[in-house]
Amino acid sequence: MQPQKAKTDETVLGFEVTLEDLGKETRFPSKLDTPKLKLDIGCGSSKKGAFLGVDLVKTTATDVVADSTSLPIKDGCFEYVYSRRCIQHIKDDTQALKEIYRVLKLYGKLELIVASFYGYLFYKFRSSESSGKYAVFHLYLKRKLRKLLKAAGFLTVNISKVKSVRKIGYDFIAICEKLKRKPYATCLDFGIKILSNYV
Repeated sequence: MQPQKAKTDETVLGFEVTLEDLGKETRFPSKLDTPKLKLDIGCGSSKKGAFLGVDLVKTTATDVVADSTSLPIKDGCFEYVYSRRCIQHIKDDTQALKEIYRVLKLYGKLELIVASFYGYLFYKFRSSESSGKYAVFHLYLKRKLRKLLKAAGFLTVNISKVKSVRKIGYDFIAICEKLKRKPYATCLDFGIKILSNYV
């Protein structure tokens, strides 16, 4: 018996999702009804609200099992991407950030939280073998993170320190925009200037 296809717009997301993949029919369509399509990369066993959860491992929170370095999603689908403490576990973090950039809409935003070089994971990373399922491949300095995000294509990159979940050291939170929106007043002023040239 063929699994019934979920009631989703496959052309929007760029991949086929079945009810069998999702577990529950009602979970996924509600995400599509929200005004913004939002993606949680590396959702693990819990994800933010009405986000589409992507992870390498299938959990109750995972909607799509995929590698972050080659997402099975069409270009420019999501207005907002969230990723918390995931990128540091990906060997090719540059490619993962390029993929996030690719799936974002033109004025899309990325909220990225990563372990800093001086945070808790630094001590854990030094003392444990960096292999296995949850290996940490990268710990970031602010300038390295900014350089990576700029190389991925993000025009606006704002990075701040936040208290580490482990209460030792700190993490970085980066808010990035693919393309900065012009304030409405600026566009309006520009239009008036053009019109005044013809009057």
